[in-house]
Amino acid sequence: FGHQSKKQYIKRWGNNMLKVLLAKAIKKHGLIGILIKVGDIAVKVTKTKKDDKAWEKIKEVINSL
Repeated sequence: FGHQSKKQYIKRWGNNMLKVLLAKAIKKHGLIGILIKVGDIAVKVTKTKKDDKAWEKIKEVINSL
């Protein structure tokens, strides 16, 4: 691990893996597609009507681009 602790190494590795996975997904689906997928997932997780309404407005704007 060199000069960093095991916890720091794992955190850095996880961040890098997330970046790699995100880059591959964006390359495959495009930025707009990924934004919509992430937004849809976030709305399902939150389960509030306020978030649902906000996401519908945001999604319309994203789809118009």
